[in-house]
Amino acid sequence: MNGNQAANKRTLTMAVGIALCLLIASGAGYRILARRLGSTEGDALLPPGALQRLPLELGDWVGRDVKMDKRIVKMSDTDAHVNRRYVRGNGSEDVSLYIAYGVRIRDLLPHRPEVCYPLNGWTLQDKRPVTLPLGDGAELQCQILEFSRSGLAAGNVTILNYYLADGEYSPEVSRLRSKLTGGAGYVAQVLITCPWSGAPYRESSVKTVSAFAADSTRAVYDLFPRSEEDLKEMWTLFDDVLAEYETADSKGYGELMELRAADGEAVFRAKVGDLMRKHAGSPARSTTLPASESRSSALSGGNGND
Repeated sequence: MNGNQAANKRTLTMAVGIALCLLIASGAGYRILARRLGSTEGDALLPPGALQRLPLELGDWVGRDVKMDKRIVKMSDTDAHVNRRYVRGNGSEDVSLYIAYGVRIRDLLPHRPEVCYPLNGWTLQDKRPVTLPLGDGAELQCQILEFSRSGLAAGNVTILNYYLADGEYSPEVSRLRSKLTGGAGYVAQVLITCPWSGAPYRESSVKTVSAFAADSTRAVYDLFPRSEEDLKEMWTLFDDVLAEYETADSKGYGELMELRAADGEAVFRAKVGDLMRKHAGSPARSTTLPASESRSSALSGGNGND
């Protein structure tokens, strides 16, 4: 690894850590606001390990899970998350992927990069909407943000950001606000982060996050339910793989349950996600992607309750 790659890796770790740690600062106050707005528990909770079904190999990208501090997880107002680092080209291209899932849009509204990064000394240099072609006529509407910071912790970072709410894409959170009163079943935020140092690497960072988004979007989309029936199938799959695991390896199953009881939820989710991903009976999912913001809510039932 050369000097630029090493610097980028340090910047990536620092930038992602900042964004996640700031969830703590905004979370407590926002929960108060959510209660004032009448937030209640939603019905679209995913089974443990559902997001960990995301393949560790996406095209030429190879990923690994990155452990998050338990305090950050607890305070992040998410019902599920996955945090990974993906590389390709022998490590020459390196991105961080963070997906946060919640059954109430309010939970994720304050946790967006244009809020979190400036709070910790980063300056927003550019923010622009981007439409990425995904093949077969599908497109991903997202936004790309570029931040810089000077001083001892100087660095630059490019972020590709988009949201999914009940199967609909949205490039920015402001377009989701109408769902606060529309009874959305869930919302997911996707952050793809790539650091860079020196002007020549700015454009390459944009190409890197765009390439990863194009390679991962279909797999990310398939993680989430598109109907109540989809959600039921996910929970059935969760029950089935645990039952099969207990039968095949009762000792391993017992150790896993003991670990979970001892606050090993992250390990439990990773294991279950792996079992669900490998399950031969996993229902086939269509790879047809929707046009951004074109479908009505599949989970809310249009009842207007929130």
